[in-house]
Amino acid sequence: MPKISIIIPVYNGESYLHQCIDSILSQTFTDFEVLLVDDGSTDNSGEICDEYSQKDNRIIVFHKRNEGQASARNYAIEYSRAEWICFIDSDDVIHPRMIEYLFAAVSNDKTDIAICDCYYAQQIPADFLRFTPYSSSIIFPNEKYLTTIYLDKDRFEYWVVWAKLVKKDIVVNNLFESGRVFEDNAIVFKWLSSANAISLVNQKLYFYRSNSTGTTSTRTIAKEFDYLWAMEEQLSYYLDKTYFDLLNHIANEYFYWVSYLYKRLSDNQYNCHYIHKANKKAKRTIRKKSWKIYNKYKEHLVKRQSYHIELLSLFYPNAMSVLVKLKTYKIDTLV
Repeated sequence: MPKISIIIPVYNGESYLHQCIDSILSQTFTDFEVLLVDDGSTDNSGEICDEYSQKDNRIIVFHKRNEGQASARNYAIEYSRAEWICFIDSDDVIHPRMIEYLFAAVSNDKTDIAICDCYYAQQIPADFLRFTPYSSSIIFPNEKYLTTIYLDKDRFEYWVVWAKLVKKDIVVNNLFESGRVFEDNAIVFKWLSSANAISLVNQKLYFYRSNSTGTTSTRTIAKEFDYLWAMEEQLSYYLDKTYFDLLNHIANEYFYWVSYLYKRLSDNQYNCHYIHKANKKAKRTIRKKSWKIYNKYKEHLVKRQSYHIELLSLFYPNAMSVLVKLKTYKIDTLV
């Protein structure tokens, strides 16, 4: 049985797929299987996957109808045989020692997850393949650590599945929700919180190719709603864990995005079919969702009065104006 299952969802990735797979086959650590999931590609990606499987028996290819990245990952997880799982995007590249260093970290440190640093750019840096000596540190995933990486937008480990080696049991107990965008945002923090400890490998061993036409970079109403959904998943999880400080930070972002999205809808800034009708329905949905979230968490929200006033002003500006003029609006009667 292989020690590591490397999972790659593939959809129309022919431009960079060779680079990605070649970087995996060039690893100094070799005891792994590669699960390539062709998620209904309409280019030559499926054929490229099949070519590699014929050359290397560690590569297993699955062809399925297009159901999105979350579904493709779940599909591969079901068939994975190793104790450890590593996710890679099909247009990215990994350093020749990435798998070696991540596996050394979980083995030596006795941790459940190892995370390496990464490059984020359009082109692979000239010094990406240079040798860097191994080093790691151990982190315990308490509320302080999770809050730190949540607030630091330069830290990617809170949000993404790649550049990690994760014990399979943790992944299986926290699968992706099919049909969603921002599925990483709704699940990776659960992996981190579920780990007994986390190894941080200090080297930049993963190259993430920034792509202005990627799944999450082109924003639509559906994607904006999925972003809110991902934050709702976090709020619910941290309420159960009584991580109230982190819950308040996420609530700040949640209500900011509610306001941002609602104002854009009000200004018809989304290109929808039957735009006025679609936006009107979306606005009703936002009002319903945000009030539900507010009422569910208000006992623990430090800024609950502020949120209440902001929501009322956002959704019912005319009524709020009348109330203020009549001097009948009292904050403390509404919270």
